Amino acid sequence: MSKKSCGKQACCEVKEPISTDFGQIFAIIPAAGKGSRFGEPKVDAVYNDKTFIKHILDTLSHTPVGGVRVIRDIETTDMLESVKHGINCARKDGWLALGWLIWPVDHPLVKAETIQLLIESFWQYPDRIVNPVYNEKKGHPIIIPDTLDLSDNHTVQGLRSIIAHADFERYEVIVSDPNVIRNVNYSEDLL
Repeated sequence: MSKKSCGKQACCEVKEPISTDFGQIFAIIPAAGKGSRFGEPKVDAVYNDKTFIKHILDTLSHTPVGGVRVIRDIETTDMLESVKHGINCARKDGWLALGWLIWPVDHPLVKAETIQLLIESFWQYPDRIVNPVYNEKKGHPIIIPDTLDLSDNHTVQGLRSIIAHADFERYEVIVSDPNVIRNVNYSEDLL
C-alpha cells in the first residue's frame, strides 16, 4: 500500500486498483478519527496481533473490490468529510466507480463472506444503497451508488442523514456476521 497526496493533504493510503474501468466497486475506509474514546486512533489499534486497518485490508484482499482508499491524517471529526475526500481523491486518479463500499475503521472484524454478499447484492441492484442487517439492526460496511449526491446540503447533516433523505431505495442484506453491528468505540468492545 502506498501513501498519496490528495489535494492539499497527504492522507490517502492506497491499494492500487486492479482496473479503473467503470463498473468497479471501490472501498473507502474512513479512518481519520483521533480515537479519543478508544484511547488511540483506531486505524493503528491492534487486535490479535494486527492493526484494525490490516484486518480490513486482509479481508478486502479476498473480495473483488477494485481498489482501496484509507482516509487518515486529515483534520475532521465528520465521517462524511472523510468519505467525500476519499471519493474525490479516487475520482481524480481516474477510478470510475459504479459503487463505493464505505467501511468505517471501527468495524474491523467483518468477514470476507459478508463483503462478498454485499457486493453481489449491489451488482444485482446498482441503483440502491446496500446495507447489511444482523438481528434486525443495520450495520457497516455499506455500499452506495456513485450517483448518490454527497455534496453539501444545508438541510441534512452527515452521511447517515444524506442516506436517510436520499431518493434511493435500500436493499437490506440479512447476514449471519455479528461484526457488522460491532462498532468498536472502547477497548472493552473487543472483549
